[in-house]
Amino acid sequence: ASFDSFGGTIYPGFTDNHIISERELRLLYRLPNRTDDSDIRKLCRRIVAGVDFGFTSPSAIVVVGLLNDERMFVLEESYAAERPVLGPGKTLLSEAKRLKDKWGVSLFSCDPSHPGAINDLASNGIPTVGADNDIYNGIRRVAVAMAPTLPDGKPGLLVMDHCKETIREIRNYQWKPNREQTGFLETPADNQSDHACDAMKYSVAELRPIDVAKRSAWGR
Repeated sequence: ASFDSFGGTIYPGFTDNHIISERELRLLYRLPNRTDDSDIRKLCRRIVAGVDFGFTSPSAIVVVGLLNDERMFVLEESYAAERPVLGPGKTLLSEAKRLKDKWGVSLFSCDPSHPGAINDLASNGIPTVGADNDIYNGIRRVAVAMAPTLPDGKPGLLVMDHCKETIREIRNYQWKPNREQTGFLETPADNQSDHACDAMKYSVAELRPIDVAKRSAWGR
């Protein structure tokens, strides 16, 4: 890949500056201290969630809000292995309903390789769409969103500090090594924990049109 100056790390620019607490968010946007999230929700002009389906491997739902100043926030994650789409107890459907009600999620952008699971959610009142699954361009869009392009100098994509799995995956996300020559292929490595990264990518791709993503912070 062309952006492997830090080895095989896909998001080498991701630092502690991309992680924000609720208190810091409230200070940044001059919100009062309170115990509910309704005022944070009102900051967002649109909120979507990405869904990566799994069972033996974890499933992930990652909620991302787009603010009027064009900043994105990863607001919440739901991440667990062996969680069915439907059934009794905590399921992907029950989590999608909870997040929809809490954040006003307008659309769940889902891994398109699971049309049956998407239909199960849609048939039970969850607004769904098959995500744009162009892996490379999806990664580009996330990286563009992470860049410090706003007037306050802070990153354009911030992750709430309680989204532990998303943070862990971003930090560990690696390109696939090129075995025939030096460098890395422009595709993620196999057999890595990337469920939250994929779900985040689906959200950002829905919020960040491809023509915006082409204005890459990587200079491509």
